[in-house]
Amino acid sequence: MSRESTVGIVGAYGMTGVVVAQELHRMTDLNLVVGGRDESRANALATELGERATARQVDIYDEKSLPGFCEGCGVIVNCAAPSARVLDTVLKGALKVRSHYVDPAADHTTLIPYHREFEDAGLIGLLYTGWVPGITGLSAHYVYSLARESFDRVDSTNVYCEDRSAWSEAAFVDIAEEMLKGAPTGVFRNGIWKDQNLLLATRTYEFPAPIGKRRVHAMHSSELEGLAKESGLPEVGMYAGLIDFRVMVSALVIKLLSRDLEKGARRLRKVWVKAGESLGEDGVVVAEATGKKNGRDARIRISFYTKESYFATGLPAALSVRAILEDRVRKNGLNVLCDAVDPAHFLGELAKAGLPHEITED
Repeated sequence: MSRESTVGIVGAYGMTGVVVAQELHRMTDLNLVVGGRDESRANALATELGERATARQVDIYDEKSLPGFCEGCGVIVNCAAPSARVLDTVLKGALKVRSHYVDPAADHTTLIPYHREFEDAGLIGLLYTGWVPGITGLSAHYVYSLARESFDRVDSTNVYCEDRSAWSEAAFVDIAEEMLKGAPTGVFRNGIWKDQNLLLATRTYEFPAPIGKRRVHAMHSSELEGLAKESGLPEVGMYAGLIDFRVMVSALVIKLLSRDLEKGARRLRKVWVKAGESLGEDGVVVAEATGKKNGRDARIRISFYTKESYFATGLPAALSVRAILEDRVRKNGLNVLCDAVDPAHFLGELAKAGLPHEITED
């Protein structure tokens, strides 16, 4: 099988990796190499997928194992977790053998410095190719473009999201890591990031049914930085749901008292899962642009709702692979997905593949 038509998936038997493998197998004729430390689990996935899928053991922290896995693959998809531990390990393996790279949950600060190396090598790397982040950034870019066409003036583009799914323990290590680091709160104003204290950065937002009214807080989003600078809008922001009081308290305990990241992550996950059981395990992303039209207030919203958040995470990553191989990526180098593809086309492909969105204007 040729290198150009072969995709390697690292961490393939994890929840996100399985979706990436299944969707690539369903929608393309590509050869898939599914890998992870547990060869038996990789073999089971390859057997389930059937023709065009092979399994291979890979230890991302082994200097020979990782490049050996990547060497025969034109594109590497990194689904290994947690991102706070993996960092740039898989990316460097892909870069070493000159493979394109896709990462649903990358640590942007760690990976973006590799942009020039990817660009000089004629390679494409796509970061934030998942649900949140990923669809969040694509939706923001698209709703802004719709507002520019329809409104006389655009005043803001914000993304509102909440997800109450029972994410894996590895995912909660990443969530806890962000809390410990003290992720900044605030918004972009006129293209410049402005910090806000948590009280000022919190508001109430009315999500479409069945979510309804929720408390959300403004958090820093690297994937919206490009849009903020390009548009110069008075406000560009990312607002995440606070789930409920129990989750808020647990998050505060982790930030102030936790010295054991894994223990703190397990505690947070336990409370989060209980909240999901009582409120419903689902997820929502809404991108909203506001402004003026014919002298009146105007608003456009793009809304996604799902009860399958892992599907919503893996599907965009699979479509990102296809975008690279179909020459639909507008930039070489390492970029966030929403800055590198046509958001309208990409959202259309998501809808065709089973993740639709709704557009409303009022």
